[in-house]
Amino acid sequence: MELNVVMKRFIEGIAYIDRNDGQLRTNQRTKAPYLPGLPLIPEADLTHLFARWWRERYPDDFNPTGCLETEVAYPDTPRNSCDLVFSTDGDVSLPEWAIELKKPVLIGDNGKNNDYSIGKMLSPFLKDRSLIHDIERLGREPIARRKAVLGFMFTYSFQTCEIANQMHPGEVARIHQLRKVCHLNDPVNGELNPAELINGADVLLRAQGLVEPLLTMPFSGLWRHPCGGNGIAFAWEVTSRAGL
Repeated sequence: MELNVVMKRFIEGIAYIDRNDGQLRTNQRTKAPYLPGLPLIPEADLTHLFARWWRERYPDDFNPTGCLETEVAYPDTPRNSCDLVFSTDGDVSLPEWAIELKKPVLIGDNGKNNDYSIGKMLSPFLKDRSLIHDIERLGREPIARRKAVLGFMFTYSFQTCEIANQMHPGEVARIHQLRKVCHLNDPVNGELNPAELINGADVLLRAQGLVEPLLTMPFSGLWRHPCGGNGIAFAWEVTSRAGL
């Protein structure tokens, strides 16, 4: 299975999860409940939810049957684990794919700015457990024949704020905060487009020869949370040089 097909499955899967996930989550510090929806589902939860959906929705994708696994320990550093490991081609010598899922978040549950994900995408420092360190670990570990990182981010603008108001008329305060962030970034259109961050990461990763060309796919309609809506899925296949 090619990476672009995996991305299509991922987009379909996260749309299902956005509509149907029923788990109540809370702020670890304040214990206040989060609104339901994809924006506030942690990466670890998302990994398991997506894997379960994929197994049930497309069981014939996997060969050997049912071979999709989550949180598989890396052979050389078993204290770390890879989000998804699976095969579609029947070759049992080594799994076909090892994929790390990424879910950078620009806006929090309260509609306010969240800069933490900038470091997760761009930081060169090991302490930040960033994208480049996932890629380097994938590159050097003998966990699969092909390796990739796959993720998504939401896009925002004054227009999406208006749609959020229509979809969530009871969440005026959250959407007001979101609009303020959009205005700080772009006073004219309020555009807060993660493509700029994704493309910046691509420049850094490609310059070091760590990844194949960036793949992106748009998605839309994930409106269960007022800070959801439309966005971009992105993926890089990891090169053999990443492990050097």
